[in-house]
Amino acid sequence: MTHATKSCLTTVIIISLLTTGLSTVYAKSDREQAGLIGSVKTIAEECSASKGENIPSDVPTRTTYNREGNIIERKSISPTSGKVLETSLTTYQPGNLARETVSLRYLQNDGTFSIKGFVSGKHMEIIDRHGNITERTDFRVDGTVTYRTTYFYDDKGHKTESMTYMPDGSVRESVKYSYDNKGKMIEKILFRADNSMDGRLTVDYGTHGLITGSTLYDIDGTISGKSTTVYDEYDSAGNWTKETSTSWIRINGTMSTLPAYVCKRTITYY
Repeated sequence: MTHATKSCLTTVIIISLLTTGLSTVYAKSDREQAGLIGSVKTIAEECSASKGENIPSDVPTRTTYNREGNIIERKSISPTSGKVLETSLTTYQPGNLARETVSLRYLQNDGTFSIKGFVSGKHMEIIDRHGNITERTDFRVDGTVTYRTTYFYDDKGHKTESMTYMPDGSVRESVKYSYDNKGKMIEKILFRADNSMDGRLTVDYGTHGLITGSTLYDIDGTISGKSTTVYDEYDSAGNWTKETSTSWIRINGTMSTLPAYVCKRTITYY
């Protein structure tokens, strides 16, 4: 079971916290939203099960930020051969009012590698004058739309709601967000297409402002998954370079512990 599989089993305990919408304040950069300190240029991250667990390592990644702090490239790398499996390249339109991310896959279905790579996915994001992403559209390889998501914000620039639509315009799902007095997202409620609740996620933070735990609830309030994170090491800029996470999921009415995972990061700066 990989680290990514573990996240799926806990129904996305670790969640992307991207922001969007019309707001009176300027949006945070990708780097700031990731909780990074300083002019981070690249992050190389590797995750694996704790010592003694016979479980494959997660796929290492390398993320590159531009000087403004926004992601321009993300690579997935084979843990055995060191070859690049997939690259996502992000380009910005003039004025930074839109950005396009194209994913190129190099590992083919027959197990061989393609030198040039082939397009495996694409999405477009619309950005308002404050830097908030207001809409995202995901496309299949053939260019047809898979989903379209719109985002809404309060006057402090906090994302308060997102709506995801199917290609025919019908609602697929929606999400509502709540924040504490420090502007940290502390609750995320998921709704189905008929607006009935599908689950609730709460998030806890430590003294450094980093996520230290999250809890996923079913619609009846039963805990279906939990996750805790301990940050073991930091670099001189104050960014974590080693973390240990543990998750639990409910199976047949009983909370079961998943293997602890250790993630290590190598960070470079401009």
